[in-house]
Amino acid sequence: MARLVAGIDLGGTKIATGLVDETGRVLERAVHPTRPEEGPAAVIARMIGSLEEVCGRRGLDLAALEAVAVACPGPLDPLRGVVVEAPNLRWREVDVVEPIREATGVPVYLENDANAAALGEWWAGAGQGTRHLIYVTVSTGIGGGIVIDGRIYGGAHWAAGEIGHTVAVVEDGPLCGCGRRGCLEAMASGTAIARRAVEALQAAGWREGDVPGESDARPGRR
Repeated sequence: MARLVAGIDLGGTKIATGLVDETGRVLERAVHPTRPEEGPAAVIARMIGSLEEVCGRRGLDLAALEAVAVACPGPLDPLRGVVVEAPNLRWREVDVVEPIREATGVPVYLENDANAAALGEWWAGAGQGTRHLIYVTVSTGIGGGIVIDGRIYGGAHWAAGEIGHTVAVVEDGPLCGCGRRGCLEAMASGTAIARRAVEALQAAGWREGDVPGESDARPGRR
């Protein structure tokens, strides 16, 4: 029987879970909304449910897995299995590993989502054949990962490559989820880009419900 692992990518918007064989082939996928406003326990329960879903499609129990890998926004501490602070989730000191280990009975590993993506690109994606790479991701937030000689470089406090909370606008920048103003994430993440687009449209006179190209569009509207 093939050795199978499961991977969970926990983001501020969605939980993406995959059942993967030892060659890296994704056998099953499941996607569910994160709904961080419901709190950590509800989100972790949803993560466990997604594992049951992908395994159940193959007629497997969770105990059939070799391991579970969880990719979370950070900063986090992979040795303790704890998300130290995730602004987009409003999480502080949340133990992710232990509840999933108790539910599955298999080893569970926690890694920063950008670090995991960086290693994935190095192993099977755009970074194949390289010794070192830097990976930047732009989604609900902004993250970065560093691979040196085929290994994730986490730094002294597991925060190497975390560029999202670098302050880009020193004065009067937008408020970031981390509590500071002017972070790169607050300026250029997918969420921030959508917010700034809405602000620009409102400043140009658009109203909620307006549709581009309507016959009654005001002069000068595009």
